[in-house]
Amino acid sequence: MTLGRDWRGEDLTGWLLSEKLDDVRCFCDGSTAWTRGGNVIDLPASIRDSLPKGHRLDGGIWAGCGNFTEARCAVQFNHWTPACRFICYDSPDTAGTWPQRMAEVSKHYHECVSFTVFKSVRHANAMLRDIQQTGLNMIGYPPPPPTMTRNLFTATPTNGGLLPYRLICN
Repeated sequence: MTLGRDWRGEDLTGWLLSEKLDDVRCFCDGSTAWTRGGNVIDLPASIRDSLPKGHRLDGGIWAGCGNFTEARCAVQFNHWTPACRFICYDSPDTAGTWPQRMAEVSKHYHECVSFTVFKSVRHANAMLRDIQQTGLNMIGYPPPPPTMTRNLFTATPTNGGLLPYRLICN
């Protein structure tokens, strides 16, 4: 799983944008899920049975926009509601760049984040403003160079000027 660092002025052209969900991060092996801290999550059959067998997935338990507490209570106290589901962010054992991995895993699992490509910093900021009007946030992934396939950043709001970005690298 990934952690963040500050954006250092990288050109955002060609970076990939996806919605940043307010979820409880976890890792699944197709039958078992673990929190970042290594605690086993008791997944309900409806989620467990939908996970693709033979694919390890990085993702999160999400209960919809503004419902982080519902997702947290599901994971922490085993209080699952119909709104809770597993969203896949990556399939680390799948070959290729992040877009290639997501295309492959989406053939086996339908709850995957989608993405679009930044055309410029201005485009990235415009998209961030659009997303934030709905109360959400976004994550971006740099175009994958041949030797580096798992870098990403997350953008957060400010009171003016160019919006700051946080880079996340593993």
